[in-house]
Amino acid sequence: MPLALFPTGSENLLAKCFSIAGDPAACARSIEKLRTKPIDVMMVNDKLFLLMASIGFDAEVVRAVHQSRRSHVSKLTYWSAICKKLFGYRWPKMNISIMDKDGRILEEVSGGWVFVFNVPRYASGLPIMTDANENDGYLDVGVFEAGGLVRNMWYYWNVIRGKHQTMAQWRRFHAYSIQVALHDVSNGSKAQTSCQADGDWVCELPVNISIVPRKLHIVA
Repeated sequence: MPLALFPTGSENLLAKCFSIAGDPAACARSIEKLRTKPIDVMMVNDKLFLLMASIGFDAEVVRAVHQSRRSHVSKLTYWSAICKKLFGYRWPKMNISIMDKDGRILEEVSGGWVFVFNVPRYASGLPIMTDANENDGYLDVGVFEAGGLVRNMWYYWNVIRGKHQTMAQWRRFHAYSIQVALHDVSNGSKAQTSCQADGDWVCELPVNISIVPRKLHIVA
């Protein structure tokens, strides 16, 4: 069953990706013509998501908003949570397993911030992975090396400038699925981090993310 979108949210990332306007008449015409586009979806643990997932600082911001919200949220709500988390987040190290369609581990890397894209869009228009393909049957995975507050603010500055993909601390992969877990949970450390997908908090680590090729048809 094709899905038609009518954007009314604060970011509307999927609608922007397919140039879908918040106009009732245009939406009705699109449904009448019924021109559809197949897209992959992501399975994050046992739930389906459409856009992207991340594990690290921004996911902890999403968790803070998720746990404190009482009504609709705005961009100001997120900026407030970012300021509170900046000096309290511990930047724990994570292990990331890159796997093929048969579940075989192709590569294992470590990092401090993980991004997984299906659709090439992120909040506020940040150009993290603008060439991700929404129907190629693969996850686009980016990993920043572990680091503290200063280093990760440097990463952020390079993302804004579109220069992060040339940094030695950035790794990129195509994967059918990935597993992400904390690097060392046996030393008594209380450091923890989360996964968010499509702007919703999903879980603490560990997390499994896989692609489901061309699961959904969008009216575009």
